[in-house]
Amino acid sequence: MIVLYILLGILGLFAGYLVLWTLICAVYDLGIDPKKEYTTESPLARCLVQWSAWNMLRLGRIRLHVSGIEKVPKENLVFVCNHRSNFDALCALWAFRQWKTSFISKESALKIPVFGRLSRKTCFMVIDREDPRKAMRTINNAANLMGDGIHSVFVYPEGTRSLDGGPMGTLHPGVFKIAQKAAKPVVICAIRGTEQAKKRWPLRPTHVYLSVLDVMDAETVRHTKVADIASHMKEIVDAELLNEGEKQ
Repeated sequence: MIVLYILLGILGLFAGYLVLWTLICAVYDLGIDPKKEYTTESPLARCLVQWSAWNMLRLGRIRLHVSGIEKVPKENLVFVCNHRSNFDALCALWAFRQWKTSFISKESALKIPVFGRLSRKTCFMVIDREDPRKAMRTINNAANLMGDGIHSVFVYPEGTRSLDGGPMGTLHPGVFKIAQKAAKPVVICAIRGTEQAKKRWPLRPTHVYLSVLDVMDAETVRHTKVADIASHMKEIVDAELLNEGEKQ
């Protein structure tokens, strides 16, 4: 009976913690315009976004393993990665939290209850790949944002998720213009495992592996065609995914 009371007490504390977290974020959301793209972030919003990412990874029973982070210079950069699940951004937010990443995503991602509106105050941006003019405006805005020396930008060049966990799909080279315009390095990453989370939750944890594969310095990026950067990324990410798949 004592054990049951202890378990119920732990569950009660956990539930209370979740309610408190949700309420704090929801109250803060009331002052955020869901249609506005912010160009300066709120330190409190950044803190809440990081806290939310950590909480959601724990709730999703994600065990994150990061490698190669020592290769990443301490400056603002453009991070690029393959895309497999909605958990990808949460993993990146937590793993690269010291770089204060602002994500470029589809508008639907910013409509997620509580978290979507909150993320706007950390300068998340929407890209419309169907409208080249709007897409270029987002690219220019991202490059300008990096010019303040504080933010890094994280973007998924595939534009959509690869749900089968296979090689990368077609890449949109235009996103690499952000790094060229801002004269910043490109950090190429690979992620695997997040596509398994829905199948395994809640009974089993999911091990996710996020690897930094290459850092292209700003000078190399400036003198390389965006199509060639995209080809280089696809080549090394696909090789990493294939190599890890053969080990399993």
